[in-house]
Amino acid sequence: MRGIGAVRSCAILVTAIACSSTGDGTGGTGGVGNAGGSGGSAGGMKGGAAGTAGGSAGASGSTGGATPDAGSTTEQVCADSASAICEKYRDCIPSYFSQWYGDMDTCVTSLVAISCRFRLNAPGTGDTLATIAACSAARRAASCPELFENEVVACLPQRGTLANGAKCATSSQCQSQYCTIAFGSECGTCMPTVAAGSKCTGAVGECAGSLQCVDGVCGTHPKLGEACSNEGCRFGLVCPSGRCVMPANAGESCASVGCSILQDLVCRNDICERWQYVNSGERCDVQAGPRCGRASFCKENPGSTSGICIPPATEGQACDEFNGPDCVPWMHCRTGVCRVPDPTLCK
Repeated sequence: MRGIGAVRSCAILVTAIACSSTGDGTGGTGGVGNAGGSGGSAGGMKGGAAGTAGGSAGASGSTGGATPDAGSTTEQVCADSASAICEKYRDCIPSYFSQWYGDMDTCVTSLVAISCRFRLNAPGTGDTLATIAACSAARRAASCPELFENEVVACLPQRGTLANGAKCATSSQCQSQYCTIAFGSECGTCMPTVAAGSKCTGAVGECAGSLQCVDGVCGTHPKLGEACSNEGCRFGLVCPSGRCVMPANAGESCASVGCSILQDLVCRNDICERWQYVNSGERCDVQAGPRCGRASFCKENPGSTSGICIPPATEGQACDEFNGPDCVPWMHCRTGVCRVPDPTLCK
């Protein structure tokens, strides 16, 4: 199994990060949000950040800020989109970046190959080359908290053509701009979003616009110095004792406050240390580290948290999201086999 750090916990939750704590150190890291809605690839154990920072491109009919050059091709726009997404993975959620990709070339190649075309090929989608380009520009200009708190309007889901009740694979296919997808599923259903102040379940993208589900109600995460709960704080902050504070940095004490997610830290012996990553064939430990990197899976020895990293499976190969191996990024483990997601199958 994978380590218990923040990013893996987030990635399990659907296609966009929606976590409130890291699981490492006291108090945990604050809310991570949808960071662009649930317009990315649907379902799977790794959807997390990928669906998030790579979510839908453009807000409800708006392309603002950037359009592709007249001669831009799909390949050029998708390559730029992938680069913008991977830069934020690396800078904002380094644990996810290290666990699934390891370097920019691997990340960009994975996203160009599947993610962008997945969105453009979805029936009824509002995503276009122009909206994707607008989102890429806005994503690069945004801070990590702005992105992961859904405040980058150009990266919220577009308005699609599918009515509520229709089958969908991305939120940008839906008139409501919300496709609810059950964990482990590739297809979902277009549903109405939930308004501010109304009760929510925590499903990614269910709250309208930039809102998120906080303490069971659609709203926003508390900021620095504000009161907080188990739902956490604004991205990058921690909630150790009922109030949002800055996390501890590398080498600092984490006895009473959580370590920084932006620095990919873990609390060991009350001191924040950086996680270490190893490759396939090397020793790993899901609790103490090192963690497996580049989408490899820590196959534990019986009765132990330590084991050996095994490489990810590729298209058509056997996979197991709980016992390993995982699929390479952006492929889904369906009925025990790695498959490329296909939005046209959601009918």
